[in-house]
Amino acid sequence: MRSFFNWFYWSVNIGAFIALTAIAYVQQDVTFFWGYIVPAICLGIAMVVFAIGRVNYVVRPPTGSILTNIFKIICEAFKNRRKAKRRQSRLHNSSNIDHADPGVSPNNILDFAKVRHGGSYHESMVDDVKSLGKILAVFTALIPYWMVYFQMESTFLVQGLHMRLEFSNNTKSTKYMQIPAAALSLFDVVFLLILLPLMEKVVYPWMDRAKWKFHTNLAHRITVGMAFAVFAVLVAGVVETVRLDIYWKNGSVNQTIGNTTYYAANMSILWQIPQYALVGISEVFASVAGLEFAYSQAPRSMKGIVMGVFLMFSGFGFFLGTASIAWFDQVWFFAWDNGDINCRGRPCGKTQCDCHLDYYYYFLAGLQSAGLIVFWLMVRYCNIGQQGSVSNTGGDADSLPSVTDSEHLERSNQFHHLQRSTSNTSSH
Repeated sequence: MRSFFNWFYWSVNIGAFIALTAIAYVQQDVTFFWGYIVPAICLGIAMVVFAIGRVNYVVRPPTGSILTNIFKIICEAFKNRRKAKRRQSRLHNSSNIDHADPGVSPNNILDFAKVRHGGSYHESMVDDVKSLGKILAVFTALIPYWMVYFQMESTFLVQGLHMRLEFSNNTKSTKYMQIPAAALSLFDVVFLLILLPLMEKVVYPWMDRAKWKFHTNLAHRITVGMAFAVFAVLVAGVVETVRLDIYWKNGSVNQTIGNTTYYAANMSILWQIPQYALVGISEVFASVAGLEFAYSQAPRSMKGIVMGVFLMFSGFGFFLGTASIAWFDQVWFFAWDNGDINCRGRPCGKTQCDCHLDYYYYFLAGLQSAGLIVFWLMVRYCNIGQQGSVSNTGGDADSLPSVTDSEHLERSNQFHHLQRSTSNTSSH
């Protein structure tokens, strides 16, 4: 399974490589119209190819909504818990203490939905819902990582547009070829395209032979990816601090893109390469391992929905990455700034306002560091990912409890036997 997700992620980034080279050039140096038309045509072709290949897909008929079943189990558990509390209260208030309920109270509130605790759902279904708790906890801990990742699509671009895009540092009227600001994301993709096959074909097999367990433990890989994300925004912060210093000491380089003029520091945009590269390295560990975790740790009946929830949480991170900029409005960013991140010493009420994108990057580094610590504590005390993920031979990971087909059959037989016994007792 590890191989599948490595190559899946590699294939996705082949498309990103084309978009960040040919498409980025068309959008910046030709026209945005064709820069959008070409991807739209490619997407249409992909839809046709997908539809043609449907005859070869394994399509299972729908069996009902998993979300509905989860909701019903949770509601029944709380309902039965309230009933159990009322029953225990009446027994304690009664003078006949000998009639106290001899049953064992469940340790988890969801166990009240199980048949043996008065519910209507058998063990495996309730245990599947219970296992979602640890999965969602991991997804939540990854939100700061997605906030950092989102900077490639937002503040990294703004920072790049305020750096010199031309290859030459000549500030005269002579025109040189400009580097598309969006093309710097290419270095993230290039590192992915190089490192994923290298890890899959060289590093991981070597670790297998050396009997090192790092790559088989999803928690370790995610932790390393988070650490590289911290380094990425720290480097971005240092670059921004230096950029501001150069801008205010040496003046600006005016460069026009489309109908907009940007006042840039005379500092090459190529200094952004390390921060993009570090994000790419972090993806090799955290993002790929996160996908693998979402699939391998999900209960058999919930793999599809858990993969969707994983992407939903990444969307939460992207949203918070945008919202976090608004948190620092009138602190490090200002409404009248209009995208200029160079402001310094402008009157702002009774004080003077300075733009500090670098402080924002340092804030993200601290937030991601806190997320890394929280995630590691979860791994240590909640047994998440302790036994690793699946190997290349396939099979599900066992770092969280999963239910095999034989266990499902055995539990199902027990459940039906219990139903028959109950019906026989009620008939007598």
